[in-house]
Amino acid sequence: MGGFLAAVWPFVRPHIGIVVLAYCASLLAALLFLAFGLWIGGNLDAVLSDPALASKADGYFRVAAAAIALYAALGFLHTYAMSWVGTQVVRKIRRRLFTRILRRGGRAIDEDASGELQTRVIADTATLGNFLGGEMPGMFLAVLNCAFGLGGALYVRSAMPATGDNGDSGYGIAAFLLLLPALAVMRGLRRLGERTQNAEAQAGQRAGEAFRNWPVVHAFNQVERESRRFGDAADRVARHFLASLRLRLGFSNAVLALAFTGLAALVLYGTSEIDPEAAVGSIKRGANVAFLLLMLRAGTAGFQLLNLVTAASNVVGRTARIVALLQASPTCAGPAPRHAGKLATNGVDLAFEAVSHRYPARAENALSNVSFAVPAGTRVAIVGPSGAGKSTLFAVLLRLVEPNTGRVLGNGVDAADHPLEAWRSLFGFVPQAEHLVSGTVAYNIAYGREDSSLEEIRRAARLAYIHDFIETLPNGYDTDLGEVGSQLSGGQRQRVNLARAILLRPPAYLLDEATSALDPDSERAVEAAVDELAKTSTVLVIAHRLRTVRRADRIVVMDRGRVVDVGTHEELAAREPLYQALIRTERESRPPRLKGE
Repeated sequence: MGGFLAAVWPFVRPHIGIVVLAYCASLLAALLFLAFGLWIGGNLDAVLSDPALASKADGYFRVAAAAIALYAALGFLHTYAMSWVGTQVVRKIRRRLFTRILRRGGRAIDEDASGELQTRVIADTATLGNFLGGEMPGMFLAVLNCAFGLGGALYVRSAMPATGDNGDSGYGIAAFLLLLPALAVMRGLRRLGERTQNAEAQAGQRAGEAFRNWPVVHAFNQVERESRRFGDAADRVARHFLASLRLRLGFSNAVLALAFTGLAALVLYGTSEIDPEAAVGSIKRGANVAFLLLMLRAGTAGFQLLNLVTAASNVVGRTARIVALLQASPTCAGPAPRHAGKLATNGVDLAFEAVSHRYPARAENALSNVSFAVPAGTRVAIVGPSGAGKSTLFAVLLRLVEPNTGRVLGNGVDAADHPLEAWRSLFGFVPQAEHLVSGTVAYNIAYGREDSSLEEIRRAARLAYIHDFIETLPNGYDTDLGEVGSQLSGGQRQRVNLARAILLRPPAYLLDEATSALDPDSERAVEAAVDELAKTSTVLVIAHRLRTVRRADRIVVMDRGRVVDVGTHEELAAREPLYQALIRTERESRPPRLKGE
């Protein structure tokens, strides 16, 4: 519980004034109910025995109604204020948690599946908000009501001994009154509940999509943008929840007021008008009514307190992972940058110096002592069998993971010495898997540059040989692609990814199997686009099909995380056994050519 409170306190502290106000309101409400019960015990018999009761009943009723209204208002203020604080705390925790998980990238998503993290951000934080805004203040109020109710009842019984009928028939009328407002608000609560549920589902979709696509989000420096999109969705959840809460609290407190108003009317008007003589004599109806009210309040509060203690234990258990994520290191980056200067955007010399990296769950290094240089303006291909470490090399270059030893240099300066976003802005990244987000074609292509004009988007699409296809879609560039681009084929999604990278016009491109999902004609078209990019930019290509890298200035052959050899296609084909084996494998895997082809 201590760790839970320590993690939550920074989010509660800015609202401490409202918290104090809410708890003061709950204290006043408990005291008012106690005073009401004690007044009944000491004065009800005198009031009912007054011969002039009929003429004074209106005055007594107005006082009772005012006290009941004040009690209901204090209850509303206490509950709504604490629920408002809980909602604001959850909104902030959701934003912090979402950004913290996204910034940690693979480290967080390796520890928990993206679907589970989505549940943490939405469902578990909702449970936390209900606890902070409902169960936790409810426990305080329940303790007060239990203590004051039991203490007042014992005082009434000892100081005002009573006999006779306790007159509790008014509860039947109060119970009947519960049905009337329930019918009026049921429809509104159902509608608001649906809106809240839909808003939560949308926020969950935003979170899951960003977590699944975290490499692209990082590579294109879109952490803040995704955090903003998720924050807007989380704000809609908060608005719908508060609207539902206002209606629910207004209903419940109105019902409470109606119930006690009905009881007051029954005692004052019913007794005096139906049987005035019943109020005269030694029968202590006031003590009985007060004892009944106070004991009922104490019993209800005690039962509620038991439920709330159980709920609190459940909440602390469910939010343990949230607390751990909030207390974890905020980013997946390495040491703080020491170099504040800008990186050149017209060209960049890259170099790997004795780079090694091991993933936490693996026994062997994914990269071992990797060293080679990539001069600005050259095209370098990375080839090797599956598991050679090619994609890990790109992950290190993009600083999605940090090397355990060695360093990556950009224009002679360690990558770790540059601000993370400035370093990543050097690269246009095309991942092996097609990463798209919900939205239009134009939105996906401009993912790395929100301020891009439609003409710039069209130009990038033409270079990626996807423009003609986009023009055939129902709304062209404004066509919504659905979640993760589900309306496109794999090759079409990959070309949209390529257009996204081209739009950035970075000094270097990282193409991780960028043509793997393309048909032969599209593959040749994209190779032509890469040829154009290579005229002005550095291009690093990972490829399994060697014919796509024959024109590279240099080819780096990797195996089991190590650099085996570096050279041109002709040089490696003449001397390198592994490269020769790759050539043979590719030749043998080609389908036989038919006559006439």
